This record gives sequence, structure tokens and C-alpha cells, in this order.
Amino acid sequence: PVVALVSGANRLDEGRLGAVAGEPVAKADADTARTATGYAIGGVPPFGHATDVPVFMDRDLLGYGVVWVAAGRPDSVFEIQPERLRELSKAMVADLT
Repeated sequence: PVVALVSGANRLDEGRLGAVAGEPVAKADADTARTATGYAIGGVPPFGHATDVPVFMDRDLLGYGVVWVAAGRPDSVFEIQPERLRELSKAMVADLT
């Protein structure tokens, strides 16, 4: 499994993500997401996962002053600057959309 950080205004290109990740990717089912990250779909934060999940960040996010990301629950988010998000998530930046 991998985590992709993408603006809600864009759509993830699974082919691009797979090319960067070095393996084919597809949207995870609920059990896979929870096992890999420790969180339910809709609440998966960008860091603090249960396992060492590679994180990929769409380059487009760097164009925003701040972004809002999931905070561990489907009804919780927090604000963060994109560069700080990249640092904390240890994300590889790539064109994913």
C-alpha cells in the first residue's frame, strides 16, 4: 500500500502514481487501508501510520498557501502549509494528476 496526497480539486492518476511507486496501484479497500495506516478511509492522515507506508504528494499541492488534511477521523481535518506537510509525511513529490 501507498498513500497519495492530492488536492480535492484534482483526480489521482493511478498510472502516474504506479510509475512513481514502482508498482501498479489501485484504491485500497477498507480493510487494507485500516491495516496499513491504522485509520478508516476518509480519515487517513498524511503521517503517523501504523506501518511504514510510502507517501507520495502531488506537486500541485505546493502551489497552495495552506491545505486541509484528514486528522485521523472522517469528520476531522487540520490546516498545514504544504512544505511542512511534505516534511512531516516524508512524501516524495511527483506529478500525480
